[in-house]
Amino acid sequence: MADKTYAAIRRVIVIYNPRAGILLAGNDGDPVNRLRKLFEDRGIAAELHPFDLDALPAQLESGMQSRCDAVIVCGGDGSILAVIAALRHLALPLGLIPGGTMNILARDIGLPEEAEAAADIIAAGRIESIDVGYVNGTPFLCNSVIGLMPHLARTREKLREYSGWIRFPRIMVQAFSLMRKYPRLHMRCEVNGQTRRFRTRTLIVSNNLLSDTQGPVPERKTLRAGKLGIYIVHETSRWVLFRVIARIMAGTWQDDASLEIISAPSAILSLNRSRPLTVMNDGEPVQLMTPLHYTIQPQALRVLSMGVRSA
Repeated sequence: MADKTYAAIRRVIVIYNPRAGILLAGNDGDPVNRLRKLFEDRGIAAELHPFDLDALPAQLESGMQSRCDAVIVCGGDGSILAVIAALRHLALPLGLIPGGTMNILARDIGLPEEAEAAADIIAAGRIESIDVGYVNGTPFLCNSVIGLMPHLARTREKLREYSGWIRFPRIMVQAFSLMRKYPRLHMRCEVNGQTRRFRTRTLIVSNNLLSDTQGPVPERKTLRAGKLGIYIVHETSRWVLFRVIARIMAGTWQDDASLEIISAPSAILSLNRSRPLTVMNDGEPVQLMTPLHYTIQPQALRVLSMGVRSA
């Protein structure tokens, strides 16, 4: 496949999260009308559907039959991932209107946060291909996390409606509580022909390596290297995780001495025995049976972007 191609974008199917901040921020009182006008102003006919996990496959199939040129998601990384899971066997490219809290994928493919600017990029029709990660056949576009983080994600969702000054302290209280209660996982990692054994309460597998820049969620160096980034926090004492959490808040967690970073196209993570384990793919918790088989499929997803970093 060519590094980039261009397509005329005249008709799209739009899956939107009604709670997306970018829609709720409109002043006209009608977020759906605002979203429709966003495309009409650029000569694009938009078929709009609110996010409905059960209805997604039929909606996307309808878009194929009506000869849509692209699927657009207005929402966060979790909404995007759900659409990708349903879109897997369809050939339509993906466009994004960032509407979540983190917007990691949108950021890493170079999209601006403003809806109008993102719509301009969609209308330009520049298509590039990016890698897709998989764990036990389940896709992820940003990262897959095991250990404490999925449980903290559930707490975050329960407190979503609260303001930050209430939500953040409660999340931290939950983090410290889990540090006391959550058992260390005795894991085995088979990667690059070697087997590593370690104890941990958190492990991150990133779709391509993260950059060396500071921040809780650094940008990725590229989305086209065909390599997973595996970040293992080795727990050698009770306070290691506490220190890592503090460094996450400071944005310097990649400098921690307890962190091991591995780059590989595939890896197998296992426990002493096979059992269900909570995994958080792009912020969405799911239970998968161990061992966890991680792979990456190079340039498997076509996206509308302004330019994806190559290295």
